[in-house]
Amino acid sequence: MRRSHVSAAALIVAILTLMASPADSAEAPMPKDGRDRAEQKNSAVPAYAVMAHRVGKMVLGITNNGTFGSEYSRAGNADFFTGQEVPSCEYPKGSNVGYLYAGAFWIGAVVGRDTLVSHGADGWAYQVNTREFHPDERPFGNPIYRSIIDPNSPDYDDAISEEDYVVRYSDTLTEEMAADHFGRPYRPLHIEVTEASYAWSYAYAEDIVLFDYQVRNIGRQTLKQVYMGIYIDADVSFEADGLQGAQDDLAGFLHTYPAYLSLIHISEPTRPY
Repeated sequence: MRRSHVSAAALIVAILTLMASPADSAEAPMPKDGRDRAEQKNSAVPAYAVMAHRVGKMVLGITNNGTFGSEYSRAGNADFFTGQEVPSCEYPKGSNVGYLYAGAFWIGAVVGRDTLVSHGADGWAYQVNTREFHPDERPFGNPIYRSIIDPNSPDYDDAISEEDYVVRYSDTLTEEMAADHFGRPYRPLHIEVTEASYAWSYAYAEDIVLFDYQVRNIGRQTLKQVYMGIYIDADVSFEADGLQGAQDDLAGFLHTYPAYLSLIHISEPTRPY
């Protein structure tokens, strides 16, 4: 059964940042032993992991293979840190109502005379070898947890929210990857993505998760006309319904939402005469 495409999700905010320093946008230094990064990636098993944001009202699955939600996880659905089952996106927490099948990060660019795209998952291609982002081997590819809740905890250092997850993955693994639409061998962009996601329990932020993507060119060629996006398959149903949520795919998102201050009428102060 094919999954449907939806361009964005109402409950997820994505902040996309392209690191464009000259060193990153052109050539990156080779490893000391002279081997290509792709060869190094292929020599070990990626440290796939999945975890969940649970501190707020939204329970959202996070992976380190360029996707979010649990359905495109390469590590099953057991939380890396707690061992709990990870849903794709339950809202509100404890309701057993799911709002997401899965989502994925996509990025494309012009490389030389070709246009290349790398993605965490394509909803129309179910094969595992079509998923093009992978973490490093353990322990280097393991996710990082941080939190501002306890200043005395080692997890407090560099934390931004009550629940930070930081993961890193790249598209340089090419072994056994599926050919493209035209039958050509997969060509990576040679990028490394550092993804951080943040969640809070505060009343004004308990139903959102913020994402920050930092993209670094680790290849030898300049990437031009770079575009980044988020793929969403936003099935909405009770979790017990399983795949039934895909049978009535009517979902959408808000293009804009008025800021709180814009809803308050502010009168001009009385001028003394």
